Formats: sequence, structure tokens, C-alpha cells
Amino acid sequence: MNTHDQQFTENIIETIGWGRTLVFGVDEYQTNSIATYLRISGLEATVGSIRDDLEAEPSAGGTEIKSGRVRFESVVCDDYLDSLSLSALDNALSNLVDLVGKNLILRVGHRSQRVGEAAERDRSYWEKRLIKLGLRKHPRYYYAIDYNALELESKGSSITIVMERPPSRLTEEFPLAALAEERDLHMDMMREQGRRSDAHMIRYHKAAAFIREGDRVLDAACGLGYGSHILAANSLAGSIIGIDGSDYAIRYARTAFPGEDAPTFQVGFLPQALKQFDDGTIDFIVSFETLEHLEDPLSFLKECHRVLSPSGRIMTCVPNDWSEADGVDPNPFHFHVYDWGKFHAQLSSYFLLERAFLQTASRKKIAGRWHVSPREWTEVQTSLQPDSEWCVSLAMKSPVLSSRSTVDRAISPYTLNKHLPPYVDFNGQYKNPWLIRGMVSIGLRMGNEEVLCQVAKDIELADSDKADGDAAACILAYAWLSDENYQETPTSLIGMINGHLARLQREPSTPINIRWKVSLLYVSAQIHIATGNRGEAAQFLAKCIGEPYQDYSILLGVKVASAALQLGVMRASDGDLNGARDAWREGLMVGRAATSLDWLREFGEELQLPDFVLRELTSLFDVVTQCATALNTINKLPARPYAIERIKENKSNRIIELTRSDLNNTRSLNSMRIELQEVRASLEQERQEVQKLKYCIHRMKQILGDSAKNSIHE
Repeated sequence: MNTHDQQFTENIIETIGWGRTLVFGVDEYQTNSIATYLRISGLEATVGSIRDDLEAEPSAGGTEIKSGRVRFESVVCDDYLDSLSLSALDNALSNLVDLVGKNLILRVGHRSQRVGEAAERDRSYWEKRLIKLGLRKHPRYYYAIDYNALELESKGSSITIVMERPPSRLTEEFPLAALAEERDLHMDMMREQGRRSDAHMIRYHKAAAFIREGDRVLDAACGLGYGSHILAANSLAGSIIGIDGSDYAIRYARTAFPGEDAPTFQVGFLPQALKQFDDGTIDFIVSFETLEHLEDPLSFLKECHRVLSPSGRIMTCVPNDWSEADGVDPNPFHFHVYDWGKFHAQLSSYFLLERAFLQTASRKKIAGRWHVSPREWTEVQTSLQPDSEWCVSLAMKSPVLSSRSTVDRAISPYTLNKHLPPYVDFNGQYKNPWLIRGMVSIGLRMGNEEVLCQVAKDIELADSDKADGDAAACILAYAWLSDENYQETPTSLIGMINGHLARLQREPSTPINIRWKVSLLYVSAQIHIATGNRGEAAQFLAKCIGEPYQDYSILLGVKVASAALQLGVMRASDGDLNGARDAWREGLMVGRAATSLDWLREFGEELQLPDFVLRELTSLFDVVTQCATALNTINKLPARPYAIERIKENKSNRIIELTRSDLNNTRSLNSMRIELQEVRASLEQERQEVQKLKYCIHRMKQILGDSAKNSIHE
């Protein structure tokens, strides 16, 4: 199996999950390879018979195949349908859809370039056919298919499509014909094909990436509910509520997306419908193309701020200047014309701007004129105002609690356990535990570094005598280490850290004080190393190693083992091999402590652990392994420089390096893709101008009459 096919097969599992899977393919070897890979991954996979299952006359009931098996949860069809004539295709598609219990992954044009009639069957063609047969686009559609790459598809190129079967009640109560009648007011983009469908669905897919585990999510102005369904399928949200002012929309959503763990839907007008929620009881709000429909959008944003928890997020979008020459939006349902400036000014009234994205489906205004443009979703700096069809932004409610903010509920699903180890006892250890989500935890916190540092400065000044201030000091120190142009100086940072360390030295050695003392000692050493103060750095590393880190958690051992490894390297480079051995042995002792820990004391009785616990343990053993390798190879230095390569080998670091390499490659590809899109857009614009010119010449010929035709040349 080649790399492309292996990626395709991995996508099958990650897109549609586990379940009984039926695989069809025109290439017997490849079809068997896909089925074998799925079996090795734990799925029950069966290879179907094209002749018996797809080329047979469709069954009357549509529930069984020739072998007597009922519908499979998932069906994979690889490189078969595009070779069929139109009449044979009708029959095969009908049979194929009959076999789908829940999911369908279809790939066409992978083995060979499609030509003739088959080449004309683009993505929209296949989507339209499958939707007409009762399927809808899958909520994980854009996990398997890159949105921006859709623009690069050409006639005859390979296409992958992911569909799902909706509840039978949906197609009975809301057939496509009935849905078409409501199209001016309501659209289920999962039952549409083309650019508009892609543009609306991708927003929810992107938004899901910013939902934290356990978040209480509100989809404000949810329409027919397809966005809430996408959020649920692509996140670990604790709950999702969709609200819309249309009785029809909510009735449709409840029919289309039922289930015990599915989103709930209710009728309500904005912003009044938010009054039902207490302060700080929602963690994430998504509301796309809503603000322009509200007479008073600021009142809505104010209510969103009230119901969001500290560090809670809102993701929203508006059309980017859809006005005509008179400055008025021709859409009668739009009360406002937005551009980036107005949009961000209103958001900034209540929230911290975190990220911004430009989105285009088919057109955008450039210098006041509409231009044909390719699909695009690109992150941009929040200070920019790029040309785009829509403005999309993610913003955060400040994690800093005001005097009136009293949000008393768990900030993580794991803090609900009876036994609370120090590493998750946020409520007991911080003045403002919501800082964990907004400022402290990588992956959860504010993604805008400039805003993050400003929040950290405010916290460090206000709470320098608490764990909150200790955490803020670490944030500011690492900001300088990652960007030497950062406005703080190393001297001021060291002075700030020393102030925190002096206070921690005076106070009792509580678990949280130990946690931040170790972190501050370690980051202080990194600043000293970066500025060439090796002696001071070695002292701070030695102090870090000597702290009773296990009184907080074995997880803090990652910092201690890293300090031991680094101190050993410094001593070895100075020729002090015995001192290096002593440091590395300290690192090895951290590994010994991790292998002999009391699991119940450390992690509690619950079998369910936060992901980061085992990930941190993995990182710990990576560093300890480096210490062990250093001890084993130190006698080979300096004669065998390869020993240093062995010591530096670290799985976590390699993953980071590979990720950086992938990101760099992705950035290069994105740059090439954007350039290609711009060329295509320019060519399309020129083509339209040529068409206009041809039309003008044609009209002139008609007006001037037959006698003038010979004197006009194209």
C-alpha cells in the first residue's frame, strides 16, 4: 500500500470511526489491502462483490444484499463508479446507498485520469446524486478533505467524498422538494452541494477546534441545526444548545439531529433568549452571520459576555462589505454593513481579540469592486483588514475576574472527581482558577501571544503574592525566550522572578508553591543560559533539581529531569565529567520515582485520567532516557561525537521537529496554492472580460446589420 492509499485508509477510521465496514474497489489487490488495514486497526471489514452487490438489480426493500447481510455501518467505495456509463451508474449508486447504514466514503479517479463523460462528474455532481438518493454530507467531511485544496480540483482529478445517512424521518417529513421551498430563509448545508455549502460547513468545522473538553456550547442563531451537529462530531463538548427564532428551523433540527448525546434545540429570539442562562454558565458561543441581522448587535454581544465564563470564547462572522454603490446592503434582512474595522471594534467592546480568519467562497471586493475569487480560509493578524467575502473572528472573555464575577462551578470535567490531586485542584490553589484555561495551560489558553502577555502583566501586578502571579511571571519569561524582540529585558524579568522566588522561599512549601518554585527556577536558568550567564544558570538548575517536586506531582518531574539533563551537559562541556554523571543520575532518579509511585495517591481511584497526565509521563521518560543514554556514553566523549547525537535523541523532540517541518512545508504549499488561486482568479476575470467583449461585438453586429458584419473582426 503506497503512502497516499495508507493516508486514505487512516482517514476512513478517523473520519467515520469504528464499526462494521464494507469495502468495494475495482482493484482487487488494493481493495483487500484497505480491508486488511482496517482489520488490523480493530474494525470488522468485509470485501464486497461488485458483481453481486452493486451490478445487481436494486432490491425492493433496500435493506439487504445478496449475501443476506443487513446494512453495514460504513461503506467504502474506491475507484469503481467513475468507470460506469450513466445507465449503469444509476443502478450501482442505488445499490450502494442501500448498503449504507450510517457512513459512506467514496473515492473516484484515484487510479487513472478520468476522461470523457466521467471527467465531467465533478464533486458537485457526486454530492448532488448522493443527496438526491437520501444521504447528506458528513459532519467530518472537512477532516478528510482540505477546504482550500477543493479549489485545486480539476476535471478528471481524484475526488474523495464523505456522506452519512440521516434519520429516515428527516427525508419523510422534510424531503428535498419541501426544503427547496424554504431555501430563501433556511438551508441545511449538509443537504446542499457546491461552494456555499462548503463555506458554511467549514466555519463550524474550524470552530470546533477551539472548543475545550467539557465546554458548554451555545449555537446562537443555529438555523436548521447542521452547525451544531458538526460541532458535536468534531469536539468533546460537554453539551451543545442550538437556539433559533424559527419554529420551522427548530422542528427540522430536532428531526434531523436526534440522539441522547446530540445537541438540544430550542426556539428563541436574540438577544432575549440568552436571559435564561445564568452568568458565566456558557463556555463557547458560535454565531455566524448573525450580527448584521440584529437591530442592536451590541446588546447581543453584551449578553454573550455576561453568559460566558471567564476565558470563554465566542466565534462569529459577518459579510465583508456586501454593499452596493449606494453603500446599502441589498439583502432586506441585513440591518448593517460590516467591514473588518467595524466588526472588530464591536467585538473589542466586550472581548479580547484572539484570532482572525478571512473567508471567501467565490467572490470578494477589491477597491470597491466585486471580483471572482477562489475558495479560501486563511488565518490573518487581527490588526489587518484583508480583502475577503466574510470576516471571521475568535474572541475571548477576559480570564481576569472582576469584583462582580463569582462563577462557582468546575472548570474541567476532571475536577469533578472525589479525589483531587494537586495538579487538578485549581479551585483550591488559585485565587482565580479560570486562569488555567485562559492563561496557563498550553492548548487551552489565549492563542494571541501579544494579548496573552498583556493579561499576564495585569495578573502579575495585581496578584504577585499568589500562585496566579507566579504563573503570570512564567508566561512573561517564556514569551521573552521565544521572542528576543519582546519588550521586557532579561534583567527586569530576572528581577521579577527573584521577587517571586523570595516570597515562595518564605512561605510554607505547599504543593502549589512547590509547583511554581520549580517552574520559576527552571525558566530563570533558561534566561541566564540565553544571556551567557552560565554560572548563575547552573545554580538555578541545581536548586530546581533539589526541590521536593513529588509533593506536588510526579508530573513536575519533567522539569526536574530536564534541569538535570541540561546541568549535566553544561558540566560535561566544561570538562567536569564526574559532575555531569552526578546530574544525570539525579535525572535517572526521577524515572525511578515515576516507576515506583503510588498510583492511587498520585492519581486517585478514578480510572479516567486527563490526557495530559500520561502525555506528561511520556515526556518525563523521554528526558530520563536521555539522562540514561548520557551516562552510558559519556566515556565515549570526546572521541566519539556520535554519542552526543544519541544523547539528544528524544521522541517528543523528534515529533516537535517533524511538526515544525510539516508546518514549514504546509506554509510553502499554502503560499504556492494562494499564488495559483490568484492566477486562476485573474484568468477567470480575464475570461469574463473577453466574454463581455464578445457579447458587445455580437450586439454591434446585430445592430449594424448584415452589411456591416464583414467590417468587424474579433
